[in-house]
Amino acid sequence: MKKTYLDIPPAHLEYAMRFGATYDSEDRKYFVVGEVPGELYSYVPKEPRYRDYAVEITKQCTHCGCAMELRERRDGTSVYYMCAGCLRRAPV
Repeated sequence: MKKTYLDIPPAHLEYAMRFGATYDSEDRKYFVVGEVPGELYSYVPKEPRYRDYAVEITKQCTHCGCAMELRERRDGTSVYYMCAGCLRRAPV
């Protein structure tokens, strides 16, 4: 069966052990075997969330403040930004 390790603060150890948390002396962490009980679910460590902030930054139109969309010329020679609201162009 699968071990699920838990991040339990010292003040909550007695509570966690009542619901099946066991200490692993090798890894020096508490864990549960099998499915995590609902009472201990908040102690399961969350995966870190990685964000690509460069993708989230959107250029804004200086005239109306709407988001600018990156477009390609019809002949495919270059790209430019076009405002979604007022249809003004801006260089890349």
